[in-house]
Amino acid sequence: MTLPPPEQVNIQAELAALQAILAGLNDPVTTGIAAKLEAEAAKPVPDKSVVATTLETGLTYAQNLQGFAEAIEKLRPPVQNAAGWLGEHGAKLLPLVGLML
Repeated sequence: MTLPPPEQVNIQAELAALQAILAGLNDPVTTGIAAKLEAEAAKPVPDKSVVATTLETGLTYAQNLQGFAEAIEKLRPPVQNAAGWLGEHGAKLLPLVGLML
């Protein structure tokens, strides 16, 4: 598997997709994570460190939720694209959804 080059990733679209999936898990913590992703997506240039930390925290937490196994297939494409956009900070997100470089 290869990650897309950062310049080819529409990070706002990927964050919106991740926000929708995490909000759909119907958990107060993932709903908060989703809101944080939505706030970053609204910025002209999302902060890479905030996006990386928020996604890592959210995905790590979500792994133990009912519904995560069903959501993982939907999570993989936007996580892979977000990891490409994040560059070196993104690789640690991949194992959280069962992907590896």
